[in-house]
Formats: sequence, structure tokens, C-alpha cells
Amino acid sequence: MIKPNGLIGARLPILPTSVWEISPAHRHEVMLKAYVGDTGQLRAQDGHFADSTNTASIFSPTLAEQIVLAYSQAGDLILDPFAGGGTRAIMAALHGRRYLGLDIRNDEVDRVNARLRDLLVESVRNEQGHNTLVYPIVWLSRHAIEVALKGLLVTFRDELDMAEKFKLTHDLVALRSTAEKLVRNLGRNDEPELARLREAISRIAALDPDATRFRYPTTKDGTPSTSMEAINLDVLEDEVKGILTALDAELDWVQAEGQARQEEAWATWWFALSEEEREEHVGQEEELYRLWDSR
Repeated sequence: MIKPNGLIGARLPILPTSVWEISPAHRHEVMLKAYVGDTGQLRAQDGHFADSTNTASIFSPTLAEQIVLAYSQAGDLILDPFAGGGTRAIMAALHGRRYLGLDIRNDEVDRVNARLRDLLVESVRNEQGHNTLVYPIVWLSRHAIEVALKGLLVTFRDELDMAEKFKLTHDLVALRSTAEKLVRNLGRNDEPELARLREAISRIAALDPDATRFRYPTTKDGTPSTSMEAINLDVLEDEVKGILTALDAELDWVQAEGQARQEEAWATWWFALSEEEREEHVGQEEELYRLWDSR
């Protein structure tokens, strides 16, 4: 139920009814190529946006669009404390709203960033906002790599307990250097692949060393934030997707290798115990399970 004459009704258009009815036919009309082009990142499924990752967060794009248009104006900031799969973020971007989304699930936040980047690239290819959209595209691309590198480092620290203290900086080269040292310590020595990944990340880092150059077209004093005159978005997209694919594969390898090492260490510890120590350990575990079940 949406009431048109609420506390901020003075800024809003008068809605014809307090209940919005969205026909199934219209739901499917609004969500295909006009919004996502041929990127393949989003597809229509039962009136919602969905992707290949089968995110649990689904929301009608038609309803999101109507709320965005009715309760905000171009340039307004929309706060979404349950960002989910990003449908509302996409509607906000399409209609010129600023958007701040929060979600407790890091993977959902990563998906939203990737969806917005793909949407912006498609808008540029359709010659909509050819100049102004390049900045957020580059920034989101760089940010996706930064988040992936930090996720790898956090895995070493929190899941494998292998990382010394490190700083989660915005410096992509420093992050990759720390990650590469850790994967080598874990046993990976594929030098050609490691070198390719290191060089590719360095090329992206060179575009924006401190993650500030592409936040805005100009600095606070009005000077251009970068001296570059053009960026080939097709080359950028291929480079970024190659880096993210390699980092995803590296994370999978790290988790699998770490799990194998933990199992090996446990087996070594277990078989070093005497029969009495094993029985004592099993008894302690059974007692813990009993206490847990009796809560």
C-alpha cells in the first residue's frame, strides 16, 4: 500500500491510487534490452531481475522504477539499507538518481557493483552519456579488482590463519604484492600466470593509483582529475574481466589448498595421540554435542 499524501507529499506527483497494479505483461516489457542490452549479465525471470549466480534477492523492476520516479527527482540521493541483488540500484542509475546501498552480504554488494558497471558500459555503447559515464565505469572496474584482492587477503587471514598483519590499502599493486607472496608460500609457483596477473593489475592501477582519479571528472579546485583524453572501454572490459576471472580461480585454489593442509595437519595431530588421548578427546566432543542439543 503506497499513500501519495504522506509526510513528503508536497514534492510528489499526485498518484491516481494508493495501490499500484502491475500487470504480468508490463512486468516483462520493461526489463529486457532497454535496460541491459546484450551484456547477458541480467535476464528476465518471472517478472524479476535475476542473474547466473541465482541471487536470493529478487525485486520487481517495474515497482522499483515507479517508486524511484514517484518519490525522488533527478540528482536525489536514494538510501537503500537492503540493497540485495541491485534492482533498485539499477533503476536509480537509469533515472539519474544517486544511490547508496547497504547489504550484510559481501557477495551481493559485489554483484551490484558489477551490474552497474555493465549497465554503464551498455549506456555508453548506446551513445547515452558518452563522456560523463566513463568515470564511474573505470572507478567501478578498479573497485571490483580491489574488492577481489582484499577478499583473497581476508581469506588468508581469517580462514587459513597464514597472513601476517597487512594494511587493506587502496593501492592495487601493494595488495597484489601481498597476495602473491601468500599464494607462493602456499605452494603456487606458476610464474607465467602470476606474472601476467601482476602486470594486468599494474596496468589498471596506473589509470588510478590512489582510487580518487575517476571518482569525479574534476578535483575540488576545478582542475581535471586526469589528463587522459580517451579510454577504450572494450579493452578495459576485457582486461578487468580477465583479472577478475583469474582472481576468482586463485581464490578457489587457495581455499582448496588451505582445506587440504588443515585436514593433513589434523590427521597428523590425531595419529600422534595415544589411544587413551583419543578416547578422551572423543568423550569431550560427545559431551559438547550433548550440551548443544540440550540448550
